Amino acid sequence: MIIYLPRHIRHSAITEKSGILSSDSKLRQYAGWSVSSNMNRRYQHFSGGEATNDLLKAKGVLKEDKHSINILQSIICPSCKESNKPDAQFCFKCNFIMSFEVYTKSVEERERKDREIQELREQINRIQQVAELNYKPYDELVEEVYEKAKQRIDMYRKQLRA
Repeated sequence: MIIYLPRHIRHSAITEKSGILSSDSKLRQYAGWSVSSNMNRRYQHFSGGEATNDLLKAKGVLKEDKHSINILQSIICPSCKESNKPDAQFCFKCNFIMSFEVYTKSVEERERKDREIQELREQINRIQQVAELNYKPYDELVEEVYEKAKQRIDMYRKQLRA
């Protein structure tokens, strides 16, 4: 069983930050060491080529790999200038689309719904056509029942006379 002490966690965190922070003074400030401290040497683990990469980045040959994006910063709506949550897809005030991906998604969804509505309309039309072929209108049914009743009444009258 491995026991992790607070110094292990601190050492791991500072080792990670030493690769991220660009200078010794920043690492000293982060760790809380004095300016004359040499503790930063313990945490610098170079893999080779860092100096060359820094020079190439300074000359513009290499681009920065990591872009710092504040994922907690609110998004401002271009339409109403209202502040929205960082992961908002639509503006909560004016319902404006906040990103192109959401726009394309909403267009595809609208097209899919339109196709479904058109298919349902076609099904309803087919059902109505079948219903018209198989069933008579209500007025015709009433007329048929009336004629049959009239025939039976006439038949009973003839039987009573005879």
